[in-house]
Amino acid sequence: QIINIESGDFRKPPQTDLDILFSNTTTDPGSYKFEKMISGGYFGGLTLFVLKAAAAEGVFSDQTALEISKIAELSSEEANSYVARQVAKGNILLESIRECNDADSCRHIIEVLIDRAAKLVAGSLSAVILKCGKGKSPEKPILITVEGTTFYRLHNFRSLFEIYLNEYLTGDRKRYAEFTEVAHSSLIGAALAALID
Repeated sequence: QIINIESGDFRKPPQTDLDILFSNTTTDPGSYKFEKMISGGYFGGLTLFVLKAAAAEGVFSDQTALEISKIAELSSEEANSYVARQVAKGNILLESIRECNDADSCRHIIEVLIDRAAKLVAGSLSAVILKCGKGKSPEKPILITVEGTTFYRLHNFRSLFEIYLNEYLTGDRKRYAEFTEVAHSSLIGAALAALID
């Protein structure tokens, strides 16, 4: 059985005030709550929104806070490369944050957002795994294919996700799963579903 979760519009994730305020700045306020907390498509914008809130709360030095307040846009790639310390010239965070303490604070904020996303995705998949009742034997694991660069390239995301998934699926809830990367898996899955139907 093929299950395409499409959980981006899940309406009950545990949002913070900043999540709600950030959602209100997007083209579809209040919709796709879950996606806005976990998706690479929103990660840069969410990171910038949280950094600006932190700057307003005095987390950064005055000069860094001023520079962050001037940033109009931050891509997910820029946020990711900054936290991974693989920063190329022209990265807006590198240009805006000059003090070591501010750099550490910025990286910590980004790491917390990545950690939270990993927890949410692990929780979502754990629920599906438990609901389907499969994967109770290591000889017959559930096969999960994940598409998208966030899972594979976002700093420490996959390793954190695997830690949380294993943590959630322990004891009586123990399940076995294997992960595989399939190019264009959504398209292939839709085609297979159409053929089966």
